[in-house]
Amino acid sequence: MEAARIARIAKKAEDRASLNIKETNNAQPRFLTKADRERIRSEKRQVVTAPPTIVVVKPIAIAQAPIPEKATIAQPPPHKGRTGKRKFKFEWDASEDTLGAAEYFEVSSYPTKTQLVKKELHWSEKALVDMTPRDWRIVQEDNDIVIRGKRIPNPARNWSELDLVPQLISNIAKAGYVKPSPIQMQAIPIGLNFRDVIGVAETGSGKTAAFAIPLICALVNAPVHLREKCSEEGPLAVVMAPVRELVQQIAEEILKLSANTELRVVVVVGGNSIQDQISKLSSGCEIVVATPGRLLDCLEHRYTVFNQVLFLALDEADRMIDMGFQPQVEKVLENMHSVQKSDIESEAIQQEAAVKKGEIIVRVTIMFSATMPAEVQSLAQTFLRFPVIVRIGDRDSGKNSKITQRVFYIPESKKPAKLLSLLQERPAPIIVFVNSRRGCDIVGDILQSAGQRCVVLHGGKAQAIREASLAGFISGKYSVLVATDVAGRGLDIDNVTHVINYEMASDIDRYCHRIGRTGRAGKAGLASTLVTEDDSDIFYDLVQYLKSTKMQIPKEIATHAKAMTKPGYAAEDVEELD
Repeated sequence: MEAARIARIAKKAEDRASLNIKETNNAQPRFLTKADRERIRSEKRQVVTAPPTIVVVKPIAIAQAPIPEKATIAQPPPHKGRTGKRKFKFEWDASEDTLGAAEYFEVSSYPTKTQLVKKELHWSEKALVDMTPRDWRIVQEDNDIVIRGKRIPNPARNWSELDLVPQLISNIAKAGYVKPSPIQMQAIPIGLNFRDVIGVAETGSGKTAAFAIPLICALVNAPVHLREKCSEEGPLAVVMAPVRELVQQIAEEILKLSANTELRVVVVVGGNSIQDQISKLSSGCEIVVATPGRLLDCLEHRYTVFNQVLFLALDEADRMIDMGFQPQVEKVLENMHSVQKSDIESEAIQQEAAVKKGEIIVRVTIMFSATMPAEVQSLAQTFLRFPVIVRIGDRDSGKNSKITQRVFYIPESKKPAKLLSLLQERPAPIIVFVNSRRGCDIVGDILQSAGQRCVVLHGGKAQAIREASLAGFISGKYSVLVATDVAGRGLDIDNVTHVINYEMASDIDRYCHRIGRTGRAGKAGLASTLVTEDDSDIFYDLVQYLKSTKMQIPKEIATHAKAMTKPGYAAEDVEELD
């Protein structure tokens, strides 16, 4: 290895020496001798200048392009070197802009800079054809619409986006409905597409119109021969609700929206003459609005049949279950012999498409419920087909968060004086809830003795008296309504300023629905509740409810032993439950 390295070094030295010799042989002398300089001068003096040669060149005509009057002189390209400021320059001019100037506006990002930002129209300002899937999601988010299901149509931003019959459009305008409420925005398009719906929305949200509008459209567009057979084959639509007052209210709403359509509406409830109701059913009608008990009586006695029901609506389904009407509701539904959609989804889709074309007839079912207990879910699974669930707000939206709740822990003997004091805090109308019929009568006497214009409403009174009492309260003839839970669900009484629970409800759901009579349709409300030691069994649920709605809890209740333990469990089990 060492010998090879030495050999390479020697070879390189030999090559350098050879190169130096070669360069030396080819090199010229650095200085000229005197003789050489003289010779060069002599040669320069002997140079002979040759005579110039004259060349004649003929001009050649060259065609030139015409010069424009305003010739543009090309400028040299600008210097592309670094100038110290790095600036981006668009290589296009205004003539190449494909967007109108109106679609841009100038905003200031920094004190010395501006930038162009594209103006994004709000969904309410866009035409229907310009709406994107993102826009529709924003519509649902802005209106607290939560949906679950498949093949869900977009919500309707206004009435003109709904495919309604002309009479209905006119009646909606006469009723003063400016725009759909959130539940109407989503539930009506689904119903118009002959889909089953489960709706969950707060009280006063417009649920009645949400099922009444698609119901009326379906019946107006139904084949004429079906309407002609109503006296023999039964009505085309059935609506069930838990209490008489709610049934009357729904019927009035349907009559208002179905004006000039020739649709006949019959109310079937207890407390009224059954002979009159039988006569109307025998004469034939398109729509029956009823309570479950009286409706089942009519079916069992063959006063009517349900052979061609096209549209079924169940309002306050959970309340009907709570009141023990589940067997009656199920028997009524089992007596409907109209065609129900298939429980195979592909076949159900084909049926819905055929119904839109008028080729077949199947039943559409819409169910509204404030809560979804197991019994209601079972009812839905049995009688609804692939329903779309529409919920307004999250699962806590039904907790009356817009209502100020106050709870007073006082002895029973001080309740009358406290009630009279609370009545002075807000103007009429005011509702006072009592648990029993006898209690209602006693409180009514107390208020009348104090000079209050009050009326009493409970199930022990005849239907005609109940209707007159409710009408007087709504019209303003009476400033205070004293009622049992018969007025706690579904009744549409506008602008109730104050709800007073003279007696605490027996369970938290009833309490929730009672105070829901105020603060309706997004308005603020006030609810006051008088509790005593006798109500201690509900203290735990009440405390949890007040916490969930971020309301103040009286110290006497918060520190009560029964408020710290879930009913049915011993105190030592609380830690395990948490």
